[in-house]
Amino acid sequence: MWGGLSARPAWADAPTIAPQPDGWWCFCYKTQTGADHTACRRLAGECNELLSKVQTQGSGSILRGSATPPSCQHVRGDFPWLRLGHRGAWAASEYPGATQAYKVCALANPKRGASD
Repeated sequence: MWGGLSARPAWADAPTIAPQPDGWWCFCYKTQTGADHTACRRLAGECNELLSKVQTQGSGSILRGSATPPSCQHVRGDFPWLRLGHRGAWAASEYPGATQAYKVCALANPKRGASD
């Protein structure tokens, strides 16, 4: 805090999704152009289903076989960016109730307790 102002971004910068008290299940993947993304789902089964699709099929925008790590990782906390950081990269996913970070593999360098 400097001069009465906080350097932390406002919560309004975060995606408007409901919190998930049980945490999130996440993995990283690459787009067809080589950009890293992080996908997070509320349930392990939903995450594993998407990860399997990325590995076996890919899509017009997702590079087949690019999922890392090889299994979904559990991220504690109401929102994944609280632990993984990169708040400005996160947005609501096209999948209802899910979120993803664009142009970053947020699992590569998790920030324990981070809120940036």
